[in-house]
Amino acid sequence: MRQLMAELFSGAPDRVTAYRSDYRWVQSFKPLRIENPGPGALVVKPGGIFVITGGIGAIGLVLASHLAETFKAN
Repeated sequence: MRQLMAELFSGAPDRVTAYRSDYRWVQSFKPLRIENPGPGALVVKPGGIFVITGGIGAIGLVLASHLAETFKAN
């Protein structure tokens, strides 16, 4: 409880924080450089069938729409 009260009044800019035992964990992100795909890279085949899974966000719908319009995917 002491850690929680200290966190509330600390003014720390961290938006996501977790306490596990005596450790304070902070969510962070690092940029990931994506290199050009090699010769064995995954290729989207025109007319292919794809299963898109996800949560309640709209990313899957946007991806599905792009695949359908660009590759006539199912």
